[in-house]
Amino acid sequence: MPQTYNILDPKQLRIIEKTHRGFLYQHLFAVGCLLKALSSNVTSIFVERDEDIEVLKNEDNLYIQVKTRSRDLAQSDVETALDRFDRIRQQHVSRLRLGSPHFYVISDADPNSVLAKKARDWPGDVLLITPGSSVPHPECLPPAWRTIEEALEWCKAEAEQIPFKAISAETLIWKLAAIVQHASAGAGDRREHEFRSSELPRLFEQIITDFHRLPDPPKPYRAQEVNQNLLAPYQSVWS
Repeated sequence: MPQTYNILDPKQLRIIEKTHRGFLYQHLFAVGCLLKALSSNVTSIFVERDEDIEVLKNEDNLYIQVKTRSRDLAQSDVETALDRFDRIRQQHVSRLRLGSPHFYVISDADPNSVLAKKARDWPGDVLLITPGSSVPHPECLPPAWRTIEEALEWCKAEAEQIPFKAISAETLIWKLAAIVQHASAGAGDRREHEFRSSELPRLFEQIITDFHRLPDPPKPYRAQEVNQNLLAPYQSVWS
């Protein structure tokens, strides 16, 4: 039987869970953008640069700040992002950046009454998108989800429309989420944090190829007491 015990600091655990939930939500939103890019005029998608996600589409530059909260979204949650939006906008005005900027705050929480009122006076190029909002947003962006589970279901449904049937949609989503996390760290060949739309079909094919390099499980197979269970690394993939 596994050992059970009370953790030392339940409050700290909740903080850790919220942090990881926020990053996972953000990574899944980026995955949703990658999936949407296949059917839109998106040129590139960047993760974790000036904003959480940046989408280049034709002459438009979409800057996306992703917020997750366990309560209503408040003005204090978005003030830093709005200030940064102003600085980015000025760079576009001065032609230090090309294209037309558009700014989005995406949140799993609806705004409280104060923020909802203030958001009406935001500049016309800034939109707040939450699960309860009715404002239109570009087709190249996923919706704002309320939960991680809702995000996964949406991404799976979107992935099932891709003509790659050799692996499950869920497997593809989790692999893409890991690749997004890797790119967010600026690691490997993602030092520029960029995904180009032209490379996405090849990226999906590479994911499928990597999974098909796994050997078929021997049938029957019984782990010996003196040997390691050889199937252990692959059981989560086959299941």
